[in-house]
Amino acid sequence: MNKKIIIPKIDFEFWNSQWNANFEKTNVYSNHRIDFYNDFHGTMKECETQIMSIVDNAQIIESQIPLLIDLINKWGGKSSRMFYIPNRKTGLIPRESFDLKQYIKALELSKQKSSLAFSEFQKIEGIGPSFAGKHAMFCSKGMLIILDNKIAGTLGFKSPKELLSNFSYEDVLIEFENIRQSTNKFLNNTEIERALFAFHSNFFDNANSKLNSNPKITVDFKIALELARILKIVD
Repeated sequence: MNKKIIIPKIDFEFWNSQWNANFEKTNVYSNHRIDFYNDFHGTMKECETQIMSIVDNAQIIESQIPLLIDLINKWGGKSSRMFYIPNRKTGLIPRESFDLKQYIKALELSKQKSSLAFSEFQKIEGIGPSFAGKHAMFCSKGMLIILDNKIAGTLGFKSPKELLSNFSYEDVLIEFENIRQSTNKFLNNTEIERALFAFHSNFFDNANSKLNSNPKITVDFKIALELARILKIVD
């Protein structure tokens, strides 16, 4: 077990700019199940604008929460499909049967920038660790962070499950906050997370099983190689 979270010392400003230049122009995820409830098909940046128009309200309107969930899920990618697939035992679709009060509880904790929001979102069927972080991130206006395969990989773990078996969400959040405060260059913790995401996307596959030896961008390649050794991808 690692005793300390080690965040790679990448060029955070450069990689954050890469996220802004590339990923925000990508179209959101779409399939027939989620499109049945929400037909938004714009870019991630346009989706963020719609999400924040709901989150920025001083008081969230309950009738807007299903829309908020759909938009965040579309922004987040294909793993969100579990929220729209019938439960094998009950036959119920989480999208149609989720606990509204539980979501509001998690949302309010996010607004308070409380790390407890991460676990509270996971109490809702169809929202796992990766998407709990996405909902917490938006509802906290970027102060809480996403912990998906890419972020776990940049911290030296194959998956969020492996990462969270060694450290708590709060542990990870504290390290991101320390970087933000020490650099004094970022508006929120999400900008640091997005830098790590862009760095990972350039050098690794999503499963943390392969290193791209001929990356499009070579900035911080030595750091990527060192990380690949920690992940036991290369010798």
